[in-house]
Amino acid sequence: MSLRAAGANYERQWDDDYGFGFEEGAVAERAAGVDKPPKPAPLGYSTCWRPLFSTQPPTDAVERRVADEKIAMESVRLETMALEASVQVQNLGPVKQVWLRLTDSSWRHHTDLHLQFANQLDDGAVDRFTLRTCLPISAFESQRLEFALGFRVEGVEGEFWDNNSGFNYAFERLPQLHRASCACY
Repeated sequence: MSLRAAGANYERQWDDDYGFGFEEGAVAERAAGVDKPPKPAPLGYSTCWRPLFSTQPPTDAVERRVADEKIAMESVRLETMALEASVQVQNLGPVKQVWLRLTDSSWRHHTDLHLQFANQLDDGAVDRFTLRTCLPISAFESQRLEFALGFRVEGVEGEFWDNNSGFNYAFERLPQLHRASCACY
């Protein structure tokens, strides 16, 4: 299914398997990146971002994605320059790492932001991990932010990814004239 928002210059597509939205053509080739910790945001800076995906997908869509892909975004919020995320992963072992891989350069560089264990769900079959952080300083000059979620378990071969069905999760900066009245996500 394809939707075009009134007045918008992008087309919205929906993944029928999971009910997640993505922007058509958002797939970017990944280039080697550098894992750097984010720098704090400059004081007094304000901006607003528009998500190009569903920031809180339906519970059943998250559950299906965790069952099928082992990892799923539960919710994300980007307000001014603070990023909050909640991710669910299958509990495949006691020692695991969950990260949000963020780019503001179409994958020429990226930063891995590690999430912290929050709690268990579904009688211990699923773990929830959360993140609350300031965006890297380079995001202040970017018009678009993209991310994917990664998950690794000690003793289990490979990594698991939630990259919005190959389209990455993306936010675009609202134009200056829309910032005064925007509702940040």
